[in-house]
Amino acid sequence: MATWTRETIGLEISSTSLTVDNIKIDGTTIGHTDDTDLLTLASGALTVTGTITSTGTITGTLATAAQTNITSLGTLTALQIDNINLNTNTINATSGDLTITAAGGDISFGDDNLATTGNLDIDGITNLDAVDIDGAVQLDGTLTVGVSDTGYDVKFFGATANSYWLWDQSNNRVRQVGTGQNSFRIETSLASSAVGPGLHLYRNSPSPSGSGGDYDTVGAISFLGTNATDGTDSEVQYSRIRSRILDATKDAEEGEFNIHVRGNGTATQAFAAFGQSDGTADVTIAYGAASVTTIAGDLTVTGGNITVTGAPSYTATTQTARNADTASTAGALQDVVQTLIDDLQTIGILQ
Repeated sequence: MATWTRETIGLEISSTSLTVDNIKIDGTTIGHTDDTDLLTLASGALTVTGTITSTGTITGTLATAAQTNITSLGTLTALQIDNINLNTNTINATSGDLTITAAGGDISFGDDNLATTGNLDIDGITNLDAVDIDGAVQLDGTLTVGVSDTGYDVKFFGATANSYWLWDQSNNRVRQVGTGQNSFRIETSLASSAVGPGLHLYRNSPSPSGSGGDYDTVGAISFLGTNATDGTDSEVQYSRIRSRILDATKDAEEGEFNIHVRGNGTATQAFAAFGQSDGTADVTIAYGAASVTTIAGDLTVTGGNITVTGAPSYTATTQTARNADTASTAGALQDVVQTLIDDLQTIGILQ
């Protein structure tokens, strides 16, 4: 049997401590000769003032986990850090809001879906590649689609199949498309004498032109359809309403308003009104010598002459004269009108 002495095993004993080589036990502390209080023992607790390095398994509850030297915790079924609880696939804030901050970059959630059952409040700019919203959307700020010089189509569907309202970015125009009876309606519940609803076509030109034949068109409404041969491959303008600037001089502005219709494949001017420098307005009705202008009611001419170019004539359809004392037949009425024309020519009113 070997005999060990205090000197051979490096054992030092005093009345209050025990030292074995570099390990020193002193009262409730266990340490190293260079750091004597690495471990402190108390009732049901072990306090470590240094670093714990483990190559095995540590079980139980880690009371203080705020040390940066804890680099790996292995596989845990649950973890509570202050008010943050991590359990299986759930991260929960047991009190207050949950804040996730990436000081130097993005926060990535992988390729799977990000689902939330509550409100999602995001401050700042949110870049989304594709958005599918199944519920109601409320925007409290400005909605901007695209940037200057780079636009995108915007489409709103109606309740009828294949009916939608489209902002066509490639053509810079709005299209209302559908197979049914489409209509554009502006409605107001205004109860005063103010004008409304209103449709304003505004050409906001910094240098409007209305002289020398270079007249700015300030607005036009075209009525388009197809023809019988080309079908949907054609786009024919059957009529148009247009307004132009004749004179853009401040406080002396003059305008033109005209209506064009298509006849024999060509657009012709059927009506035109021209503002004059004396504050009057000249009007031209119909196009071509063979055109016919029909007035369903009475014609009243005040303040000027009637000038007839060419050989005037009058044709009356069979009708009962309004005044039997003056003319009882259509033929008699025709004679009265023709006599009137002859008299007007004689005195120089008709030419």
